[in-house]
Amino acid sequence: MGIPTRALAYFDEEPTFVHAARTLGIQAHLFTEPAEFTAHLRALGLPLTSRDRQEVPAPAFDARER
Repeated sequence: MGIPTRALAYFDEEPTFVHAARTLGIQAHLFTEPAEFTAHLRALGLPLTSRDRQEVPAPAFDARER
């Protein structure tokens, strides 16, 4: 795919797999609980809710566009 490994994020609950991903240069995180997972995603800059977005919200769906 041409994506550099440092641009990838990997999450798993198995420490062995997390370690293996890290040896490949991937940002790997041990999944322990949903709140921590959410915090990691936000730290990576991924918007999870409309509050996280810095952009203008998308226009509302218009049923006539079907």
